[in-house]
Amino acid sequence: MRGGRGPQSEGVRRALKSGYWCERDARAVLDELDASGLDLRAFCRRYGIGRERVRYWRRRLAVGGDVTEAPSHFERIAQSTTHG
Repeated sequence: MRGGRGPQSEGVRRALKSGYWCERDARAVLDELDASGLDLRAFCRRYGIGRERVRYWRRRLAVGGDVTEAPSHFERIAQSTTHG
């Protein structure tokens, strides 16, 4: 790792080794970022993480909450058969 101490959690260490983050990895990184007291730029520089990757996951988790959650139901949509 560049710039000092390594990540505190096993989840962050796993995420840093992986080319692909699952939701659990992203949450671990975001939790560590929040706990670190560093701004995004400094945190990403310290751990060698791309800022856009962290921003992407922050947005994805903020908008959708649980990204693995499936819709609980579907609504039927009627299509009009009249033309014209």
